[in-house]
Amino acid sequence: MDIRIIDIKENDEKLKIMRALENVFSERDRERHTELYFEKICKYACFIEALDGNQCVGFSAFYANDDITKTAYITLIAVSLSFQKMGIGKKLIDATIQKANICGMEKIRLEVDKENIKAIQLYNKNGFSVFDETDRSFYMDKNINSRFESH
Repeated sequence: MDIRIIDIKENDEKLKIMRALENVFSERDRERHTELYFEKICKYACFIEALDGNQCVGFSAFYANDDITKTAYITLIAVSLSFQKMGIGKKLIDATIQKANICGMEKIRLEVDKENIKAIQLYNKNGFSVFDETDRSFYMDKNINSRFESH
């Protein structure tokens, strides 16, 4: 398996990829994946795709445009169910961090459902830590620039 990570710029391609992998998300997450939400991602988010040959096996959508706090925000990461536990999530996180760093970001944040144990484990294993929580979610972050101190 030779996974390639590529940037996706075309909005129709972003939408096609998100729709194709929507089944990996929980029912609660799928409820918030409205047309408006996907349109916002297509219009404003950086988007990278993981490919095995020509097959899409995952993606990351994130915002790296907060020039004041220098904080990037991961909004979605998905890995095809048949390709999970193969290191693709880590490759997507690494590529997301690299791109956010290129954009001048110093920290990266995300929100994860407390019931999504696999995602929480992935983020913990990749250096993210919880800095806040609600009844349903953990808010996690990671410094991606050594000049910046963590929570």
